[in-house]
Amino acid sequence: MLPTLLAAGLCLGHAAHAQPSSRDAVRNEVDAARAAGAAGLALDIASRQRSAFSELEFARLRHAALAQRLRWAQDEMRESIARTRTRDLDAALGEGWQLLDSLPATGDFAPLRMQVTYDMIFGLALRGRASSATQLFESLGKQMDAYPPYVLVAAGDAYEFQERLDSAIAAYETALRISGPGDVDEVGVREKLFYAYLDRGRPEEAGENLERIERASPALVELAPNPETPNADFERANRMKAQYLLYTGRTSQGIIAVDALRHDAPFSTGLRNAAADARMSDGHPEQAREAFRIATQEQPNDTEALIGLARSSLTLRDIRTAKEISTALSERLPESSAVRNLRRDVDVYESPLLVMEGAASRGPSDGSIVAGKEWSLDTKLYSAPIANDFRVFAHQFTGQANIEDQNRSRIRNGVGVDYRRDRVEASAEIHRSTGMGARTGVSGDIHFYPADTWRLTAGFDTDSNDLPWRAYWNGVHGWTGTVGVRYQPNARRYLDATYKRDDYSDGNVRQSAGLTWFETLYESPRHAVSGWASVTTSRNSLTDVPYFSPSHDATAQLTAMYEWRPWRDGQKAFRQRVYGTVGGYRQAGFSTEPLWEIRLEQVWDLPRHTTITYGIGYGRRSYDGQPENRASAYFSLNVPF
Repeated sequence: MLPTLLAAGLCLGHAAHAQPSSRDAVRNEVDAARAAGAAGLALDIASRQRSAFSELEFARLRHAALAQRLRWAQDEMRESIARTRTRDLDAALGEGWQLLDSLPATGDFAPLRMQVTYDMIFGLALRGRASSATQLFESLGKQMDAYPPYVLVAAGDAYEFQERLDSAIAAYETALRISGPGDVDEVGVREKLFYAYLDRGRPEEAGENLERIERASPALVELAPNPETPNADFERANRMKAQYLLYTGRTSQGIIAVDALRHDAPFSTGLRNAAADARMSDGHPEQAREAFRIATQEQPNDTEALIGLARSSLTLRDIRTAKEISTALSERLPESSAVRNLRRDVDVYESPLLVMEGAASRGPSDGSIVAGKEWSLDTKLYSAPIANDFRVFAHQFTGQANIEDQNRSRIRNGVGVDYRRDRVEASAEIHRSTGMGARTGVSGDIHFYPADTWRLTAGFDTDSNDLPWRAYWNGVHGWTGTVGVRYQPNARRYLDATYKRDDYSDGNVRQSAGLTWFETLYESPRHAVSGWASVTTSRNSLTDVPYFSPSHDATAQLTAMYEWRPWRDGQKAFRQRVYGTVGGYRQAGFSTEPLWEIRLEQVWDLPRHTTITYGIGYGRRSYDGQPENRASAYFSLNVPF
């Protein structure tokens, strides 16, 4: 019995000594795995013997494994656009919420709770859950410089996705200011800050930031094992410099810069996409679409090329392609602002649309050749697209003029169908005017685009709204037909040639033709100057009629427009324009008389491509040798629902 008890005691003693030894071995293994950067392995080893670690120690191991999984998930999301690319990230975020819920609300765990929260902000922003990321970030209630730089960058990304650009800029700026060497990718963060400045309408600061990027991006990698190693940031900086010129209105300079870069790096996909985007900005969507299509054939997962293909297709009235790409990318890249913007533009295209145009003018109260006072309101309400290419619309025109102290109105209501596909835009309408001389009529127009640089147009209206008010006042109605051609070599200039024929019910036939040359003369981030030169001439078959109808006349005029762009915030922007026109008018039987006009116009760009334009003007021209001053006001409204 005694030997047995002694043996048992010895065994218990050995077991007692063996337990601490095993505990130390496990901890050593965990420390070795952590030192080797295998946080997940360290957690697996610790999980086999939880008793070797305190609750706080084990929670720290869980956090280290979580942080590592989030970084790995970031790399996976950068390298792939597969539908499964977010699987690991979603799993890591689920574990992160579980870890936060499991941490006691005690002082010992407070620093760890903060670290886990930081990583959750990072993961949520990476996943595109911008609202959750910013709510969690703001719930901490800290000053910006109290956060780690990587958290500030993540918060900046979330704010940018929500288009809270001032907050995004503050987060990026603070991250750059407080970060040390290696804390963040400085060039990458400055690139984000660069685009945030542009979207916020701060081009001067974007330019200064670009200069810092260029200084931080030499052509060759410094201290590299191979002294001739090219620096990828150098190409990125030069591409951004070319894009800065494009985004700030200096399109021709931007195209030259991009072409020069492509000459030096002909196989760069980024530069190829930038060159195609430049063609798009310069009014060549067909060229851009073909370049993007080739890029996607060579690299099917090139997200930038896919977005470019969708945007150029949308511009070219190929809504099917744009929808297919937008839907696929929205499923695979929900965190991408570029994809979000594309999806939003496709949604706008597929929405009902309200278009309104109003105008009013006032001339001499006595003896005005045109009308003492006049106003008009032209409204079209379009349905959402039907079978992608068709819309139905309702059209209402109301106008009124005061002539010889009497008010006369014209009201016309119509319904029609609009078609847009590939190279064609067309519409047809049936309408009915009301009141005295009410008539039923039809109208239609077509625009054909044989190439990027050409547009051919034709239209007709059997009961035209575009007749002199005195003609309506005297019971005259008319038929109108127009044809036109535009040559537009780029987005900065075009030449228009038009011909119009009006057949009035009193037998008068009015024919007119005109040429207009438009040119952008100067453009900078906040300012632009454009000019028009136009010549028109007309003939009337009858002159002995109760409305202005010279046998022939001609007008030549020059118009200059200055545009100021003081404010922008994402989708919202404000522009102000001043127009000045001078010229001469020559009427048969009278000498050439000067004409002039000045106008002030303001434009508001609002979310969902809503645009509001309004302006006032004052000018002078002659009729039958008598000069007439006239004040005017106008507005237009474009609202997708």
